[in-house]
Amino acid sequence: MKRDKADWDKKTEEMKLVYNKVLEYEKKENISPEIKANAWKHFSETFTEDNPQSTEDDTMRKKAKTQIEHWQKMAKRKGNPAELKDTATGMEFVFVDGGCYQMGGTFVDKVRKEELSHEVCLDNFYIGKYEVTQGQWKAIMGNNPSKFDECGDNCPVEQVSWNDIQDFINKLNNKTGKNYRLPTEAEWEYAARSGGKNEKYSGSNNVDSVAWYDKNSGNKTHPVGQKKPNGLGLYDMSGNVWEWVNDKYGSGYQTSRGDSWKCCAGRVTDFISSWQKPDDRDSSMGFRLARTQ
Repeated sequence: MKRDKADWDKKTEEMKLVYNKVLEYEKKENISPEIKANAWKHFSETFTEDNPQSTEDDTMRKKAKTQIEHWQKMAKRKGNPAELKDTATGMEFVFVDGGCYQMGGTFVDKVRKEELSHEVCLDNFYIGKYEVTQGQWKAIMGNNPSKFDECGDNCPVEQVSWNDIQDFINKLNNKTGKNYRLPTEAEWEYAARSGGKNEKYSGSNNVDSVAWYDKNSGNKTHPVGQKKPNGLGLYDMSGNVWEWVNDKYGSGYQTSRGDSWKCCAGRVTDFISSWQKPDDRDSSMGFRLARTQ
């Protein structure tokens, strides 16, 4: 049956009434995320007809889709605290909701973007709120390899190779009974981009607000957490030190991300990678850890 304007207006008013009821329903604290997601699903399935005379219905459907995804993520997160703290070192970890995103090449020319960009889907994981510090390294390893040791215990540990970090992780896991590891390259970029968003730098398109790099670092590292965090509450994922990740690239080379205190704004972006041998060390190279549970 062909609807006239009065019919469409009536249908839209009915849709708005149910929409507002679901909005109120999801505010209740004693309702599980699964049920809240199902309420929005039911709303979406009930009002599928597209009103050709209005965009109000489209706006409500988009909101419903967003809320379904949100509550489904909350359901997956259930039982996982938003943050964890390691008792042996004091390292803090932030929970990251998994998801799919276009990895690589976000802020490069069109040709390279097409070459580099590809969809990656990730499960939930935890990642370090800060880079691993000199004090945390000393607590596990009993030494401090850093060039900038005068910076203090709250500065990132550097001059550590990928192999050195594996030794650190083994000792940390043996001491704590946990399963810490380096993040994968895909996890690192997803977290740096605040959950896969199109950010040039981690948390901003303004490099000075989030990163220590050659124009503001004074040619040295700085204590972690002094710049603004990104959307997930992670600090220094652009600048300060390059961060080793777990992935291998090519013939035995390991990957690092994020650039450091000694390079330019154009390289402190979320998609820039560098490749080193597993035993390479440099005063611009550090790391942060991840864990699955």
